[in-house]
Amino acid sequence: MTDQSGKINDTAKENKIVISDTDFLSSFLWRDQFGIVTKLFAKLGMDIVIPQAVIEELGYSIRTRERLQIPLIRLNNKKEKMRGAGDIYIRDIDPFSDMGIKYNELKESMGQGESAAISMLLYSEEKSACLASNNLKDISKYVEDYGITLWTTADVVVKAEELGIITHEYAINLWDKMLKDNLYLPENSYEEYSKRKKAVV
Repeated sequence: MTDQSGKINDTAKENKIVISDTDFLSSFLWRDQFGIVTKLFAKLGMDIVIPQAVIEELGYSIRTRERLQIPLIRLNNKKEKMRGAGDIYIRDIDPFSDMGIKYNELKESMGQGESAAISMLLYSEEKSACLASNNLKDISKYVEDYGITLWTTADVVVKAEELGIITHEYAINLWDKMLKDNLYLPENSYEEYSKRKKAVV
């Protein structure tokens, strides 16, 4: 997990939910690796919230449902108790709420998924919520201005290995596969990235 200094830290245990945008989800979903995400956040005591706008961007097919490990739990904007760490929720945005106004404003300058995730995070009742996104170009300003805790695909792979969810060899192979699929990653070598991250912790 990356803070403003670019370091991976352990503050995730204080975050009850992680709100994901489309690019982050798809980097694992379309490679049938979403189990890594659910296992990691469950281990860190976090639930995954997916904006309805992200589901729409993904294309809500039967295959998508299978990859998201349905049943999903539909959660409205009212405060409701979540079942437990690692659960997945779809949350919609009330277009007439402050969140909805922010969402429409953000859509003028960035994608639907990123706009939904950021607006949902900014108006979340969970003040310690964090964001899962790879779209650093669009979200960096908000991450810096609001002190948002950010998870990227690269962070998840490193942390999953660190916590024993995947092996080092599995992480290397997954990294290489993502690169071959033209997914942007901060290094061409998992070995180099993981060493650099561990060095700054």
